[in-house]
Amino acid sequence: MKNRFFLTLAILVSSVVSASEFSEMGVKRLSETQLTVQGSQPYLNAIEPLITGIDRQGRIVGGWAASMGQLPWQAALLVSVIPDNERAQFCGGTLISDTWVVTAAHCVDGGTTTAQVDILAGEISLRSTAAKRVSVKRIVVHSDYNPETMDNDIALIELTNAVSGEFVAPINPINMDEESSLDSNTPLVVSGWGAIYESGPSSPFLLGADVTLVDRDSCNSREMYNGGISEVMICAGKIPGGGVDSCQGDSGGPLVQIGTPTKLVGVVSWGYGCARSTKPGVYTRVSSYLGWINSQLGI
Repeated sequence: MKNRFFLTLAILVSSVVSASEFSEMGVKRLSETQLTVQGSQPYLNAIEPLITGIDRQGRIVGGWAASMGQLPWQAALLVSVIPDNERAQFCGGTLISDTWVVTAAHCVDGGTTTAQVDILAGEISLRSTAAKRVSVKRIVVHSDYNPETMDNDIALIELTNAVSGEFVAPINPINMDEESSLDSNTPLVVSGWGAIYESGPSSPFLLGADVTLVDRDSCNSREMYNGGISEVMICAGKIPGGGVDSCQGDSGGPLVQIGTPTKLVGVVSWGYGCARSTKPGVYTRVSSYLGWINSQLGI
């Protein structure tokens, strides 16, 4: 499953390396005594290269390079104590207001605290020297999130300060009436920072990929997910054929209907492998959570 951590790190919280110490260490391999953390699996996935020296992350497959301002709702979740944005990025997110980001629950579960996460928005390159992070005020994981079934894989992040700028634009979640008009011909875009093949090297540049919906009955077929797709999930990809998909590291990022207006349809959640011919990406169905989102935002 694409949200799963590739290597179990048997480490507990005892200390956290400061940003200045990370700068001094650069890309050196760290020992468990130098860096011990707890948090979500994607968070640990970002830490893994610094402990093991092995980078296993892979992300958008079969995509295209986004231009500045093309996907202005895209956000990156960063490990706060890693000063290098490229190495710090561990999940995606979507701006739904100037102070709130929606992401996947599995990106911020496991005891992940607000101090461990920064948010980056309005950028397409993680190498940008102009990129400015925003700290996190609150993390709200859906109370019914089930890591075994991946039901209710959704969370909200409240920012300490509003984000703004020429290349920042929040997006509204889709409602059920709007979702009912979607079909396999509706153009959708999934986006994130990543590689071009499963488990390949990561990219510092924001990538988008064109996908279409796969109906739930088909996605629940034996050759696809054999009944694993619930009413709060949707599937999207390139079926048949594969070759285009989200992947590890894209978790929490947006699946968007491009149109007037553009709407947030899904949150990258899970799947078997990446871009396989009979395994489309599985996304949290945003329309199922519109009431929950509005209640958290006080709307």
